[in-house]
Amino acid sequence: MKSIIVLLLFLLPFGCYAQKITQLGDNQISIEGDTILYFDAEQRPITEQAHVDSLDTGKYVISVKGTNERTEIHLTYRHPNLETLMGKTLPSAEFLDMNGKVVKMNESDITVVCFWNRHCRPCIRELTALDVLAEDYPNVRFVALTTDSLEEVQNLMKRLHLNWENIIVVPGYNDVYTDVLHIYVHPSNVVIDNNGIIKGITLGGRTRQLLRTLEKLSGAY
Repeated sequence: MKSIIVLLLFLLPFGCYAQKITQLGDNQISIEGDTILYFDAEQRPITEQAHVDSLDTGKYVISVKGTNERTEIHLTYRHPNLETLMGKTLPSAEFLDMNGKVVKMNESDITVVCFWNRHCRPCIRELTALDVLAEDYPNVRFVALTTDSLEEVQNLMKRLHLNWENIIVVPGYNDVYTDVLHIYVHPSNVVIDNNGIIKGITLGGRTRQLLRTLEKLSGAY
């Protein structure tokens, strides 16, 4: 068994899977495994030295994934300050919803773009709440983007008896907004106008903050 102590330069979010990962302090963890692999922010394999050099730039944090046989250490971009995202424009993009219908991001005065995945329980709770609240905001459209496949989303909704009739669910999301947002926390919500300009953003299931944003924007349209 090999062991490695990774010194973190920031307060790091990381996901623990089957791999044995021990928290040693706020800024370091101990990882035990047969194989340790390193990946850059584009999910390409890199050397350990390249990983260390990248951390030294201050542009990245790490997420840890693994099995009983190997550990994967992935670089991800640090989250920008929310204030720096306000006023930016999301790239023009089209998606397909679960019924194969084209979804454009400029078809409503206000659109809430929800980023989620099927493993995120807070995401599922939040989307279920927003599906109900959408009736109170008929001028707001809710588009839920997930990298999970159509089959995976269908199985989830069937297993948990979810309907989400007032939310447009888009499976197979291809990270087209990553270069602008650098958001890796789920759930996350980005509020845009019909020009794709960001008017609000919430991370980590802060639904009340999202609702305050909607109340403010709804009065402006």
